Amino acid sequence: MDETRLHTFLFADLAGFTALTEAHGDERAADLVSDFCSRVRALLPEHGAEEVKAIGDALMLRTGDATSAVQLARRLVDEVGGRHGFPAVRVGVHTGPAVERERDWFGATVNVASRVADLADADEVLITRATFEAVGDPAPELRLTPRGSHRLRNLREPIEVFAAASASTTAAVERAIDPVCRMAVDTGASHPSHHFGRQTYWFCSDACGEAFRTDPGQYVGRHSRSSDVRTSDASRERAIRLLRSAHTEGRISVEELEERVAHASAARTRGELAALMRDLPDYRRTRRRGRWRRSVRAAFRGRR
Repeated sequence: MDETRLHTFLFADLAGFTALTEAHGDERAADLVSDFCSRVRALLPEHGAEEVKAIGDALMLRTGDATSAVQLARRLVDEVGGRHGFPAVRVGVHTGPAVERERDWFGATVNVASRVADLADADEVLITRATFEAVGDPAPELRLTPRGSHRLRNLREPIEVFAAASASTTAAVERAIDPVCRMAVDTGASHPSHHFGRQTYWFCSDACGEAFRTDPGQYVGRHSRSSDVRTSDASRERAIRLLRSAHTEGRISVEELEERVAHASAARTRGELAALMRDLPDYRRTRRRGRWRRSVRAAFRGRR
């Protein structure tokens, strides 16, 4: 195989998956992941793409054509994710050389594609400068917009990214995002809604609506917004150190340590990491110190 040949890799996953699992349970979450994977796989032949592997709620895909890759990425966001009762999808795309070993792919190109996916928001496709140049003149249905340069861990040079949007933004229905489970809701249908502050929130089910009415601040406050923010390698490493320290102190068993470290290594959001450490005293003390520092900084800003 020619290992200098260019490949385009896509990492696609479900936004807000932690919130979805907490709201609807493991069975429902697993069913949605299965549905997501099935729908993605059905689109691959049309774009000359292949599935490399599934990683939790994420899929790693590869194709030899950058334009086809970006077109596929948009379809994943618009057609697979843009439905009532389904989470939003986000995709990161990068083009470059890679090495295949035992039906898996390795190299810097794969790593960068994964990191770019970490930058993407819900309903967003981000592509790198390399993919942008490989696409050349985009197809009429695509619109590529600069999103600036970003520093990614362990890379010396910043990576320039572009948002790949559909040229036609017309949607068949208006969509809202359920603040409890983060799934899409068709606002044109008779689904539960609730006014809070100056905004109307829509829900996929009566259960999510009731959870919101009981404690709306849990879902629209700072904590809920930050819990779905992508975590970093440094945060995962800090979490693993904290878990190992808890094991050394006898707070968790070796079996619990191994299980939590595995989950921490695969965690993609702050919320997923927090769930692994919430019962540890050292984590709670760190959280309290963080809140105290923020309040002190706010007080000093108020005196200026």
